[in-house]
Amino acid sequence: MSTSLISIEISGKKGKEVLLKIKIINPAEYYFYAKKNFALQILWEPVQIFDKPDCAMAKSISVDQITDETWVLENENKYIADIIIMSTKNYPSDPELESLNRKQFDEFREKNGIPEAEFRIAVTEDKWIEHIQPGMKWESTSYNMEA
Repeated sequence: MSTSLISIEISGKKGKEVLLKIKIINPAEYYFYAKKNFALQILWEPVQIFDKPDCAMAKSISVDQITDETWVLENENKYIADIIIMSTKNYPSDPELESLNRKQFDEFREKNGIPEAEFRIAVTEDKWIEHIQPGMKWESTSYNMEA
């Protein structure tokens, strides 16, 4: 069983876009990823967590595929048009983050609180988010699959 790295809350959905809040809940994680593979994992998770086997995402992507890094990286553009970090809270700027070692980041988090970010994910077709609803919340093991 994997340990959750982040928590996710869907704050809105319109057309082909989903707005969500992500919090880093595991001290082993300290990055927010504006990567399509990360977005695809996040949007797929509710298929299992909320038992949505009949939605388009469930019919298009199997468990074996979403857990296969090579498959996800080769297919992310079919599903995800864009992912943007709109804002952050309790999170160092990119230059600061790159200069912090693990201990310094832990101290930053202790002083400032849980890192949070607001994301916007745009999908290529609205059917890929038919199973997503505002108010959904879950913990996630999604991560950046790029080397």
